[in-house]
Amino acid sequence: WANSDNGPQMVTRYAEFRVWSAHHTLEWAGVAIDVEPPYEDMQMAMAGHVQAMLRRAVRRALDRARHQRAAHVYATLVEQMHLDGFTVESYQVPFIVDERKAGSHLLQRLFGLVDLRVDREVLMLYTSFTPAVGPGILWSYGSDAQGIGVGSTGGGVDSFEPLGWDALGRDLRLARRWTDALYVFSLEGCVRQGFLDRLACLDWAKAEPVPVASARKVAWGRRVAQGLLWTGAHPGLAAAGLLSVVVASRVLSRSRQRKRGQ
Repeated sequence: WANSDNGPQMVTRYAEFRVWSAHHTLEWAGVAIDVEPPYEDMQMAMAGHVQAMLRRAVRRALDRARHQRAAHVYATLVEQMHLDGFTVESYQVPFIVDERKAGSHLLQRLFGLVDLRVDREVLMLYTSFTPAVGPGILWSYGSDAQGIGVGSTGGGVDSFEPLGWDALGRDLRLARRWTDALYVFSLEGCVRQGFLDRLACLDWAKAEPVPVASARKVAWGRRVAQGLLWTGAHPGLAAAGLLSVVVASRVLSRSRQRKRGQ
């Protein structure tokens, strides 16, 4: 899980990967960086130590230099990967898109994430992680995705109910309407549930209804989040805008009072 806490370790791991690949005469078409919050944070949250996890996140958010150092380390790592002849992908949580649109870095600092410039960014739109909105999250973020990851089918982190075959097929067909670059998390889960042969014969022509209602809920939440993030990133402009609204409201109110007096 690549994040602002472990940039140097990721550099070391990549070097080990290169040595191992050379030793076994292995060639790779590309490499990918899986950007995730620190695993320790998730362990704390799952163990019920939410306050401790939040304290860690707040300390991380206040340390702007930490995030800047991590961004530099990962940018250098991506550059080295390109020099080694690899195409580079990243797997990102979807709210990275909202942060960019708001011009903010707050959530990245809170959760230890790093915004990478790579050849293809894959948004992890796992509907099993968001049962309240289901495929709405996939549909809402699909237009912003260069690649879409669906899941989880199990394996890796087994903290959520894995997708069954019907839901996986639905998500793949919906994602296909946005991009050809489709990813399934994870291989272990597909093997465990016997999906590999079925994936090879998936009926891509089957019509899937667009999840309009749940996508609207997600879109509304995204607009609110982007507004809050923008306000936090541009407090001066937000204050000036609010002051302008207050002044204009008072001027309009006085104008109406004068007209009533006449």
